[in-house]
Amino acid sequence: MTEQQTNPQASREKFPEPGPRILNTAGMWDQETKGRTWNIIEPVLVMSLLQVLMWGVWYPLKLQGLSPTPAYIAIGALAIVLFVSPIIHKDTFYGFGMGHPRYVFQKIKEGGKPRTIAISVLVFFMLLGAVAFFFLWKQLADALFNMNETDALAFRNSVGGTTAVIGMGIGAGFLVATFLIRYDNFLNSLKVALIVIAVLGSMLVSVGVLIDPTGLTRFDLENFALNFAGYIFWGALQQFLFAGYFGSRFRKAYGPAIDAAIPGSPTKVEEKAMRKKRFWVALLAGSYFGLIHVPSWSLVGFTCLLGVVLSWFYMKDKNRNLLAMGIIHGCLGSLANVFYEGSVSFSVGPSTDAAIALAPYIWVLALGLAIHQAIFVIAWWLSDSKKVKSVEGKIVSRKGGT
Repeated sequence: MTEQQTNPQASREKFPEPGPRILNTAGMWDQETKGRTWNIIEPVLVMSLLQVLMWGVWYPLKLQGLSPTPAYIAIGALAIVLFVSPIIHKDTFYGFGMGHPRYVFQKIKEGGKPRTIAISVLVFFMLLGAVAFFFLWKQLADALFNMNETDALAFRNSVGGTTAVIGMGIGAGFLVATFLIRYDNFLNSLKVALIVIAVLGSMLVSVGVLIDPTGLTRFDLENFALNFAGYIFWGALQQFLFAGYFGSRFRKAYGPAIDAAIPGSPTKVEEKAMRKKRFWVALLAGSYFGLIHVPSWSLVGFTCLLGVVLSWFYMKDKNRNLLAMGIIHGCLGSLANVFYEGSVSFSVGPSTDAAIALAPYIWVLALGLAIHQAIFVIAWWLSDSKKVKSVEGKIVSRKGGT
């Protein structure tokens, strides 16, 4: 089997620049300029550094009552990887489940009905952004600028503040319409999202009612809708990191379990033979989403499950849509806020009260995190390292010749 192949001209919409590709865990082509070794080392190293900064720098500063600013700066610097890595790997917008501004502007350029639809979508999301920012400014100001409610409302109600808030909303809406929404597979990925919401949402509500039946009385449709609308974009941002960045790296690090007769187009029977390995890779990748929610252990469990589901679907291009993932995240997160209020801590990271209580056992957490990272590398070494040695760096033609 050839693992890297030059892109055909026909695939330009999904692979805008000619270049090498690699078969991912689901047996599908992904644009990629680096080999599998790079794609396993990079995410493991990034997550390891993140955990060291959180629990080895931020946490001790918190315990000593010192400012965690040095940790914030270091984590911010590490976040640059999210912007540099896609350039190095030549990831596509579609590979991360994002839209491409070129698609929207091409539709406007076409004229006629496509132009009308494209402009209508742009205007709708820009207006939606303005309305959302204006009415949800209190929550946004707290999350983005650590601004208290009184100052946030005073700023919004001033002439200059109103202009600024609405302007930010319009800008956010423009970015959503041009970058966040991937239009070519949105309907298909939305169907998947609704199925995931139906299954996991039912589980979430059922368990929540069993734990605390008063959750049903706390449910208010209007508040839920507002929280859901705002949570979609926060969820999409998180999934850009986990499903987009980590998911992309891992599905390229681990190749398919078997060789398809036609590389990149496995049959139903061949896909079935790939499922076992695909599940284990999804489990490993999904565990990263759970890991970031330590020390809220209930949240760790559920987000790990959610991460596995999203990682599984994200391996196939037809399901890879960041907005659809944001809808899943937003709906389930909003349901959890209603039905688990008071029973589950939604505060995560080294600065929480629960984290402070971990101090005597921090070595256990450190050991667990180290073992977790080692499992990734060992699993990859056992399943894919030999394949890498024979093909890495070799670019082959579409017909399979060198």
